[in-house]
Amino acid sequence: MACDLPVDFDREETARNVRRFFQNRLDYYLSSCGSNRTDLKSPTLSLAGGGGTLGNHTEDKIINGMIAGVVCQCIATAIQNCSHRAKQPSYEILVGCYLDELKDWEVSTQCGFGKTRFQEVKKEALCEFAERFLYWQTRAGLGDDAIDLISKSEPKATRERPNDALY
Repeated sequence: MACDLPVDFDREETARNVRRFFQNRLDYYLSSCGSNRTDLKSPTLSLAGGGGTLGNHTEDKIINGMIAGVVCQCIATAIQNCSHRAKQPSYEILVGCYLDELKDWEVSTQCGFGKTRFQEVKKEALCEFAERFLYWQTRAGLGDDAIDLISKSEPKATRERPNDALY
């Protein structure tokens, strides 16, 4: 079961990038806009944040908080738009593993997969998230601030020598 990413993308590295993003950067974006993980499960995440103070109200902090709010909205929308199919329950995997912070074995049990199959399905869920996350950031107009988690594959080495004629 493959997601719709271009053929030249590296599934292993993309899944690793998404995993690192959820583990290392998600809380930064959430705290920057005054949200928490449970807000991402709600289809009505507010871009206004949770109303926390920004402390020193400098322009940079306001702009960063606004960007973080848009990024969080894109995360929520991307997760909500991931597949809910029995064979590819990406939504349930992402919510269970990264929003509810359950162990893999708990989520795999809920989804009805064995350990090995769950890891394959989880990798596809991470790749699907990467694709949808980039799409929603583009729709939101983030431009240069968009976070691209998709890792492109390196071109395969050819057996031809560089100076050989192609004909």
